[in-house]
Amino acid sequence: LLLTTVTAQNSGSDNVTGIFRNKNEFLNREITNIRISDSLNYVQVNFAGRLILIRNGVPNQIQLASIFGYYDHGNRYRAFTDSKGFLSIDGYFKLEDEGDLIIYSKYGYLRSANTNFFYFSRSIDSPIIRLTVKNLKKEFKGLKELVVNLKNSSHSLTEVEGGHFVLNNIIKKHYRN
Repeated sequence: LLLTTVTAQNSGSDNVTGIFRNKNEFLNREITNIRISDSLNYVQVNFAGRLILIRNGVPNQIQLASIFGYYDHGNRYRAFTDSKGFLSIDGYFKLEDEGDLIIYSKYGYLRSANTNFFYFSRSIDSPIIRLTVKNLKKEFKGLKELVVNLKNSSHSLTEVEGGHFVLNNIIKKHYRN
């Protein structure tokens, strides 16, 4: 693969695809191997969760552990793997919100229905955890008020309000030092 790096803000279009080789590229939106998306240049995640980078009609399979993520039509996806046997979390997670928590989504299946599952991490490179009240309690052990505020909120944790997820708004309002 020919590797060129362009910053997404300067690419002139959200109709582009490419990869992030490391955390700094991901944070700075410096896309490597960037191309305008068309029938010969696109990104595909196959059924097995493997990333296929198609350039000039030639597919190149990218190993999950070899990149930090990828860019597709204005969205950043983080690569993550956490092997725990049957309960392993791995694949590519769409970055949804950057606040006190980093919130991701991943498309999946539950009881034969398509759905978006939500996840979070404390930083852009910390482990990705399924977004549940139980997991938030574990992560914020010293902040019992957080769980009370979450339970008292009339909003869903994944509802967007003011450009951020309600969860990040609650943390920012009540717990940021």
